[in-house]
Amino acid sequence: AFGGAAASFARPPARSLTAVAAPLTREAFVRDFESLGRPLLLRNEPTVASWAARGWTRDSLAAAAGDATIVVSAKPYGLGDGAGSERTKLRDFLADAAAVGVANASAPPSFVFDEALLAGGGALAADASPDPPLFEIENGGAVLRQLSVGPPKAGAMPHFHGAAYNALQVGLRRWALVPPSAAVFSRVPALDHFRRLRFGGGGEEAAAEWVDVVQRPGDVLWVPELWGHATLSLAESVAVAVEYV
Repeated sequence: AFGGAAASFARPPARSLTAVAAPLTREAFVRDFESLGRPLLLRNEPTVASWAARGWTRDSLAAAAGDATIVVSAKPYGLGDGAGSERTKLRDFLADAAAVGVANASAPPSFVFDEALLAGGGALAADASPDPPLFEIENGGAVLRQLSVGPPKAGAMPHFHGAAYNALQVGLRRWALVPPSAAVFSRVPALDHFRRLRFGGGGEEAAAEWVDVVQRPGDVLWVPELWGHATLSLAESVAVAVEYV
């Protein structure tokens, strides 16, 4: 249901984010988006498309880093709320995620946001490089680079932080963005947040005008500094999130 048209939402978005087809020059990005604090959805970014072509599947992730210990939670960015967080092996999480996808669970599934898997010179870090030249990360100071993996209906609850980009390699994701004036940190899991958008009810974070985004493999979403956002995987998904810190 969350994959349907925006008109199916009880709290319809103020607008849907219009996608820009790659390539986009650095000059145009800075002029039209970065300097104005405007979100950008870039379709089929060539560098990210090359990452996806390397075949990040459940099996390849397990083979490359299955023994890595990760932290999973149904409420990432939950203001230190540790409820539901646990440490597990990536291989075990991927097996559980497959079962969740089959069962189509109604409870919010666990989601991975892990920076260790992309640190150093490991296989996953090599696969997620180089960075798209559009963002000039080598000149942008420190960044937090995270691998995010989730089964259907998993995602990140409403939150905000510094400027970031998210590059989807596998799957399908829906985003709800709100401008800085309406941004909140919420303890409401992503699945429940999107239910409120679809069926109504909920608190301030569900009532704010929001910008609708559907992200496909090879797409890069630029989220400007302090823009609030929540994400929901509509299919099993794998992405790289890079946050400027």
